[in-house]
Amino acid sequence: MRIWYRCVGLLFTATLLASCAATTTTSHPVDGTKITYDSTSFNNHCRDAKVAMQLRAMGPLYAIGASVSHGLFATSFPDWIKTQMCLSNDAFEDDYFFLWLLKSNGRILKHLSTLRPKLIVALDFPYHYVKMQRADDAKDTLKHYLGILLMDCDNKAIDCSDEGAFSFVRKENFKPIVLAGTIYYDCAEDERVSPPERSFKTLEQCRRENIKLNQYMYELKKDYPNLHVLPVYEMIMALHHTKSGIYRYKVGGIEAEFKKGDLFVDGFHPWTNPGTHVLANLVIDWINRKVEFEGEARGAKIPYIPLELK
Repeated sequence: MRIWYRCVGLLFTATLLASCAATTTTSHPVDGTKITYDSTSFNNHCRDAKVAMQLRAMGPLYAIGASVSHGLFATSFPDWIKTQMCLSNDAFEDDYFFLWLLKSNGRILKHLSTLRPKLIVALDFPYHYVKMQRADDAKDTLKHYLGILLMDCDNKAIDCSDEGAFSFVRKENFKPIVLAGTIYYDCAEDERVSPPERSFKTLEQCRRENIKLNQYMYELKKDYPNLHVLPVYEMIMALHHTKSGIYRYKVGGIEAEFKKGDLFVDGFHPWTNPGTHVLANLVIDWINRKVEFEGEARGAKIPYIPLELK
């Protein structure tokens, strides 16, 4: 089933098939270390074992979120990041939750404690944990779940005692880098909201609550230096709520303008290309510009995915 969800979508294109590539093994030219990764038409850089090892040192990589990250209609964008980082399957894990499954924490805690990811991509994770809530009601919940991803030993879900699943956090001063997206939701007059008082009377009121929660996320960075907040709200607003309806993309020396139909099948869930590639490149660009790694990964830059632009 995992292969089915990864490799089959509504857009059964050559680009999508490239993500279902064969596993490739190369060897380090000096010490002979074997490096295994999923090869695609975009990650030929992984053939250079020295480059591959430097990129792999950024991982393991953990991706968590919901339908946008999952890539309902395409290969998920975290999978593209994984392949660009030359990661093997045992250095990558993902959890994409839907509806009532969203707050099933057992899988999250298990994957955090066993994988021990250095890098966590959680673009739509905050949105799905606090969507359709007023900011004042949602702040504690938001901090709690971000604290889980950040493996905060003061969080009641993270057991850093000597016998705890997260004892390594305290012993190794382990601090994962978490990339979370700003929160966007339009919930005005939403009849599906239960209880009814959680709905909003106007779109503007809903947006104000978005902005309050996003400001709070930025405030959390004071307590969590390894929390990075990426401008997802700003991207969606540019596509949905400006006169031009254009998102201006500027990454890796490439500049382009996209409308929502260029990127998303329904305004939110990405097509294969350029949708998932744009999302992957935006995250990669943030990592390359904003995140500093230590050790073997110091100075490494993840190559971008080429876009098909007309």
